[in-house]
Amino acid sequence: MGDFFGGYTASALRSVLVLIVLIPIAFWYRKFEPIHWKRNWHYLTGLTFVSFFIWGLLYYAILHAGIGISLGINYLMIVIGSFIVGSLWANERFTKDKAISALIGIVGLALVFGSSVGNLGWKPLIAVVISGLASAIYNLIAKKMSYNTTQSTVWIWVTSAVANAIMALILSEAYPSVGGHADGYT
Repeated sequence: MGDFFGGYTASALRSVLVLIVLIPIAFWYRKFEPIHWKRNWHYLTGLTFVSFFIWGLLYYAILHAGIGISLGINYLMIVIGSFIVGSLWANERFTKDKAISALIGIVGLALVFGSSVGNLGWKPLIAVVISGLASAIYNLIAKKMSYNTTQSTVWIWVTSAVANAIMALILSEAYPSVGGHADGYT
């Protein structure tokens, strides 16, 4: 995709396309249940808020730092963030094995990408760290919702579409013109 889309525009569009496929399947298999706004509004609001910091920042990092280092750091931060957030918010134990695995991951990334980090600049690296930590929080919030798996998945994509569309508007990202051509932005 290159820089044809802005990060948030691409993420919003992807989320909408997933929903176009997912919602009819969920209806077909009758997997929807009542929404339970009172019980889940804070989870849905949290998912939407945290979505502001996931895909657009990851897309920015991939464009400016490269896909390998961006996805490696993102995954590491998801894992480490899950350990930290899980122990603080969900009373999950932070064990010695988790600490060792996080340390091995950091050392591995440093060995593989350490020599090229100086050429990348700090903005894409900070963006991917924030994206990974936000993803960890997002995953924990999604686990806390009181929906079946299908409905939780639909809500995950809905909140992603909403948050990314809002960010695309706030940042005035260009979006591709609709039609049979790909030569301009609207």
